[in-house]
Order: sequence, then C-alpha cells, then structure tokens
Amino acid sequence: MKKIFFSIFILAMTACLAFGSAFIIKDWDVLFDSSQIEQPVPDSPGETPEEPEEPEEPVEKVEITDWVFSENVLGQYIGTETEISNIPTSYSQEEHVSRTVEIKNEEEFYSFVEEFSASEFAYQIPIRVTYLNLDLVKTYENFAIFMNDFEVLAVENNVEDLYLCKFEELDNTFYEGSDYKIDTLGAMTFYFSNATAIDLPSEITKFNAIMMPETLKSLTIRSDTVLTRAMNNTLGFDDPVGYIIYVPENLVDEYKITYPRIADSVFPIGYEEIPYVIENGVITAYTGSATELVIPATYSLSSAGQAIEGSDYTITEIGNEVFKDSNIYSIDLSNTSILKLGVRCFENTSNLSTVILPQTLNSLGNYCFEDSNLSNINLQETSISVLPDSCFSGTASLKNIIFPNSLEMLGSAVFYESSIENVDFSNTKLSSIGNNVFQFCKFLQNVVFPSGVHSSLGAIFFDCSSIVNLDLSNLIIDYDPYWTGNFMHFSGMDSLEQLILPSTYSILKLRVLSASLSLKNITLLSDSIVSIDFSSFTMPENFNFYVPEALIENYKTTYTDYANYFVSLEA
Repeated sequence: MKKIFFSIFILAMTACLAFGSAFIIKDWDVLFDSSQIEQPVPDSPGETPEEPEEPEEPVEKVEITDWVFSENVLGQYIGTETEISNIPTSYSQEEHVSRTVEIKNEEEFYSFVEEFSASEFAYQIPIRVTYLNLDLVKTYENFAIFMNDFEVLAVENNVEDLYLCKFEELDNTFYEGSDYKIDTLGAMTFYFSNATAIDLPSEITKFNAIMMPETLKSLTIRSDTVLTRAMNNTLGFDDPVGYIIYVPENLVDEYKITYPRIADSVFPIGYEEIPYVIENGVITAYTGSATELVIPATYSLSSAGQAIEGSDYTITEIGNEVFKDSNIYSIDLSNTSILKLGVRCFENTSNLSTVILPQTLNSLGNYCFEDSNLSNINLQETSISVLPDSCFSGTASLKNIIFPNSLEMLGSAVFYESSIENVDFSNTKLSSIGNNVFQFCKFLQNVVFPSGVHSSLGAIFFDCSSIVNLDLSNLIIDYDPYWTGNFMHFSGMDSLEQLILPSTYSILKLRVLSASLSLKNITLLSDSIVSIDFSSFTMPENFNFYVPEALIENYKTTYTDYANYFVSLEA
C-alpha cells in the first residue's frame, strides 16, 4: 500500500513539474519583457514621499470587576459601594466554563440540585443549561432563577424527562463594550451588598425578582415605563419593601395601581426624603450630610416607617444627642412647633454659629449647647423658664444672649468657661441661680440681676477677671456650709474695684479678694454686723467699707484696727 501511495505521489509531482515547465517556456518572453514591467514613478519636484501608515495599536480592554452579568441581565453586584449609581447598561465578555455536569436521569438531577444549592455561591454564579429534549439552551444569572424557570418549562412543554440536561458553570471575564445590552434587573443583584441607595438606569425595564438588602433606604427607577416581570412566578413589588422607591413623576400613579402593596413607598424622582429619624414627633437622629439645616414643621411616614415630606404629623422635639459632634453650621427651627431640645442636643458642634429658635420652645436639656460655636443667641421669643446645667458651658465664641421674660432659674455651670460679656436678667422672672454659673468667664464685664434672686454664691464668679463693678444687692443669699463657707465665689476677680453685697450676706472672708489688687470699696447692706475675716488680706490703699449709718459706730468698735476704713452709706 505504501508503495502504491508513493508511486501516485511521484506521478503527481512529475505532472506538476511538466505543467509548470510548459507554463514557464510559454511565458518566458512575457516574464522578461521590460516593457511589461511596472516602473517606479519618480517623485515630483519638491514633493515629499508618503510615509507608510503605522499599524493601529490594539484597543486595550477595560475589565469590569464590580459586576457579574448574564446575557441581558444585570447579575451580581460584587463591589463595596453603598450608594450605587452609574450602573453599566452594556458589556462584552470572554467566556470561561469552570465546570460541566451532564445529567442522565431524575435521580442524578436532584442529587446535583442538592449538591449545588448547598454551595456558598449557588445564588451568585451564572449557569448555562442545555435542555437536551427541548433542543434549548438558556443562561441564568443564578441557580435560584434556573430552578424557578425549570418548573415553568416542565409545565409549559409537558416534558417528563426534562431532567436530561447539561449544566455549565460560568466564570466569565467582563469588559466595557457593547456586545450585550442590559435591560433586566437580576433577582439578587444587590441582595448580598450593603447598599443604602441604588439608582437604576432607564435601560432597565424588567426584573427577574426584587430582593434587596436590609440596609437599603432608597431605590430610584428611571425607566420611562413601569418595570415588569421578565419571568413568571418570581418575587416582585407585590411584596412589602422597607425602602423608598423613586420613579418618574408621570408613573407614580401607575406604579401604585400596578403594585398596590407598595403604594405608600412610591414617590416622584426629586422628592426629598427628610434626613431624620422621627419617632412620635421626636427627631431621634440626623442621617444627612448638609451643614445648613431648616427643620420642617411636619412630616409623614412611608410604609417602611421612614420620615418623608408631608403634613400628617407635627415635629415637637429634638431628642438627646441628635446633633452631637456634627458638622452643622446653622439650624433654623423658626417654622416649627418644637417644644424641647434634648440633653446634649448640640454638644460639641464646633462649627455651629447660628441657631434660630421657635416661639413654642419651652425646654432645654442639660449640656444642650455645650462646646458649640455660638457667638450670640436670642431666647426672647421663647417661653423657656429654666436654663439647665452646663447649657452654654464651653461656648468659647458666645458674647451675647437675650433672655426671655419667662426665665425663672439658672442651673449649675450654665455659662461655665464661656466668652459671655454682658448679662442682663432685669426683665426676667429669675428667682434662683445655681453654683459655678459664671465660673471662668474671663470676658464677663457686667451682670444685672432682678430683685429676689436666691443663690448660695457657690463659685459663681470664680476667675471672672474682667468684672470691674459687681452689684449683688438684689440677691438673697441661701447660706450653704460648703459653697457659701469657702467663698470661692470671688476668687480670681483681678479687675474688681467695687463690690456691693446684699443685706442677707453675713460672713466675709477678705482673703478670697486678695487677687483684687484694684479693689476700692465694698458695700455691706446687711442691717446687722457682718462677720469680717481680715486675715491673709492686705488692705488696698484708699480702700473703704460702706455700711449703713446706724451701724457705723458698731463696725468701728468691733473692728478697731480697721475703724478708719468704715464709711457711712449716707456720707
């Protein structure tokens, strides 16, 4: 056989050579006829020869790493963003089949189903299924969608041995491109993400199912038609949702009719969700990022319980620590009916410089504005009766405050270490002052009290180094063994020149005024002799005690060494 093949081969080669020789001999003159040879055309004078075109560089593929696609379906989102927009609407791919399984009978089918469904990625990996008895090939975004479609196909085609099929597990690589167009939202596209906001492009008009993460707050749908099911028997908008759905304004009513169970959650695109958590009229948290706020007077609730624009309910309170440590610059409550600001409500708001309060406000919590950046605040139109403990303490920029007529009480350390300069309570109903109220207020210059204000004077003016004249004649001293006894209330008053003590002041230890080197006189209004301790105190030059005329001689005989310092008030 080899000899026969070889002989045939030799004969074929001989024939080729013979034919070739005849061709060469016949066309010899043509081949070597110089007139038939194409001559190069000389360049025209001054003409630059054309350079050969450089070959185009291949376009570099840009891989898409945050998404898994399945034909026209937006498959799994595997990125880490929580606010998801700029979603791809087309792509190209390189196909990779990571595993192939052929099923021959029902037993093998369900054994495979049990094995695959137990996989950690069963609901994230795209698969391709060839139905051998239907001559049909379909690609599914995940195993769950396949099982759903399998039941539908079995009924529709009345095929008993639909189990004869081939499974291919896909591990494709995706690139930016236009080979595939996306128009369908996958069943679990975002289910395994931590998305809080999702913005679907207008190209997506269908869905396999609507299964979203518990973290989701809003879903924006930009399709100019109502989303419809791409497959039968899948979960969709008929199921309650826990987020707000924004749709084109002209489709709001249609969505509510098509999917009535989510009617309360559907709003037009551009509709503002209120950036607050509100419970029974109380703002309990701020969820926004804006720094200049205008609080609404009313609100409504979505079906998911989120606060939205509306007028169903009234906001009556801002709760504890709502804006604590925030970056807000200003807040306007003037249009609200808020009654109360909670404990530490604006604490450590180092940028907060402007607050406009409503007339309805009647209560502030402890430490309400502590360490804020307020430079002034107007309480005049409110009905506040108490400024609670440390309400404005640490307000390093606070210069002025206007009090309401309704004010009756100051708690402890209300203005502790603030920069307040002038305080006038004369038009208030103030009747009680706590301890340390103005402690470390180094810029405080003037304080005016109405008559009948009770105080133990506990470190009330400690280290108020800018006060020159202090008139306490309207105070009623409530003696306290600790606070009134240790007399810290006048320590560190370096600039004090004149001090007027009320008629209820009965014990004076002058050493607490030893830092007041400019002290010129002290007025004692008590109708009985005040106990004065001169120890550790150097009498300033030209210093005087002003006392009632009726007690002048008693003071001189009681304090004979200092008799010359006592002068009658009437003098």
